Amino acid sequence: MNIIYSHPNLEEFEKIGEADKSYIELLVADDYFKFMIQAARKRGNIPIDGYDLSKSIDSYSKDHPFSAITVKEVFNFSKSMVHHFNLPPFWNPTFSFLILFNFAYPPDKKGYNPIKIEKENGKISIAIYENLPLSKIAAILNSNEFKNALGDLPVNPDKKRFEINHKKREIYELRKDGKKDEEILENFSPDVDKQKINTWYHRFEKYLGQVTPKRSKEVYIAALEKTLHEDISNPTK
Repeated sequence: MNIIYSHPNLEEFEKIGEADKSYIELLVADDYFKFMIQAARKRGNIPIDGYDLSKSIDSYSKDHPFSAITVKEVFNFSKSMVHHFNLPPFWNPTFSFLILFNFAYPPDKKGYNPIKIEKENGKISIAIYENLPLSKIAAILNSNEFKNALGDLPVNPDKKRFEINHKKREIYELRKDGKKDEEILENFSPDVDKQKINTWYHRFEKYLGQVTPKRSKEVYIAALEKTLHEDISNPTK
């Protein structure tokens, strides 16, 4: 099988990289690969040696006209070969061109990412498309993209993390209502002093900031209205 890496009729195509070229040279020496190429050509009504790019289209008009190519068969064989040789999907066009013309079209890696982070319906999915080192997977989990995606997921309240009780909430609400610390002390036992009131107030305020939605009130109202199909921006209406 004579592989073509460049041709005047295909000058607009990007040249294939050396690593991919080396891999193709290995592939075409594989008996199973050669069998698949020939089977694809037979099913696709393509010359057994592929189309010669140096010949005119008219020269194939009798036995293997371009109009008789079953493109679907070529694509199906390409996908099957990519699967059998355990390659990423961007090799599909490369195998299709090999079947048709023996031409090594470079794998289309533009926009390809071996790991994708997808967020939908309150969950994050990580899709991995290649056998990658664990270090690369760990790098994704530590990336800002992943951390930002985690930020909007539901949080499971942990009482040990918050350490809040009714007494602390009451102190927070009393002080927020304008009560002086001396007035607040009157409602609690002697073991509560001004220092504890101050500490508990700020701790409660900090924890409250962790549970309060970061989005604006208007955003939530818009989301609720969309869900309920009614105007709730003015509860008194």
